[in-house]
Amino acid sequence: MSVVAKFGSYVLKDDESYLNVALELLVLKAIYDKVYTVLSAEEGETDRLIQSVAGDEANILQSALLGYSKAPKFETPEVSKALIQGEFKSVDNLVDILKDNAIGVKQTENYPITAHGSYLYGHVLLPESRIKAKAIQNDKPIEIVSGFGAVDLDGNVVLLGRNASDYVASIYAHIYNAKKLIYYKDVDGIYVNFCKPNQKKLDIITRQEFLGLGSMKVLDQRVLDVYGGDIWIKKLHDLGKIQQSFSEAVKVGIKVYESHIKPPESGTLIRGVTE
Repeated sequence: MSVVAKFGSYVLKDDESYLNVALELLVLKAIYDKVYTVLSAEEGETDRLIQSVAGDEANILQSALLGYSKAPKFETPEVSKALIQGEFKSVDNLVDILKDNAIGVKQTENYPITAHGSYLYGHVLLPESRIKAKAIQNDKPIEIVSGFGAVDLDGNVVLLGRNASDYVASIYAHIYNAKKLIYYKDVDGIYVNFCKPNQKKLDIITRQEFLGLGSMKVLDQRVLDVYGGDIWIKKLHDLGKIQQSFSEAVKVGIKVYESHIKPPESGTLIRGVTE
């Protein structure tokens, strides 16, 4: 039985945040046979890379990554590979903490999600991805995956648009038949009248209701086009200030039991299929 957990940029703010993520993954490891973990780049890192690549034309590149326009000048495998380095860094940082408990999976020839088309806003080939996923297996209980993109049939990085790591997590849940899909964000769900006195969190929301939220969405809409199961949105607790001996035990890969860690608060449950 497997689970997919996705951690966004707002969670990955600093070195301590990686410890928080590592502790939560050890909790999931005690519950599930396999934990697929999809990571975004650290907060602000992708914007920095876009600026580094495009300079004064950063807005043009940003627009292309959102799917709003084309940017032929930046439609190269060199640019897509440069922009995904933030996700690669996140994977390396977390694998370094979890050590033998985890393996990193980046967009190389052994990456399961296949796509084609634009290097900046490609289209996923689900049948090919499912076939490739069956051929790529490892025995590590935790798989740390870089989000944001896929690979084409030649092994080049194909980005799936800005903020596509949510989408990547749903594809992983689909191709590996995950029991549960959890998104850890800086909010614990979807709110009505957010930041107002009468705000209310929606504990359960259907696909149809979600698609009608407009600007209130906290997930990429494509998530519900791929994964038909239940989707949880949770807020990660700050677990980094636990006693030093416990932190060191995690860093060297000593097994940590669930009873030592306070699990994150429950978030909104989205029903992926509308009856």
